[in-house]
Amino acid sequence: MCLRIPSFFTLIESLANALFEKLDPVMKSIENKKLIDIAIWQRVKLLVEDTEAIRGRAEGSQQ
Repeated sequence: MCLRIPSFFTLIESLANALFEKLDPVMKSIENKKLIDIAIWQRVKLLVEDTEAIRGRAEGSQQ
């Protein structure tokens, strides 16, 4: 099975967007209540940064 590159990046971008939408409320809740272990919080932040990077690369490749 061969995926065309634009289709692949569109898929990755949509997955990143969906993940980011799910993580955003969680992050805000965590920030407001400060009820989380620092190590877990750092992992969540890294995941969000990675998601934003993927989104940026997908947007850049489509231009």
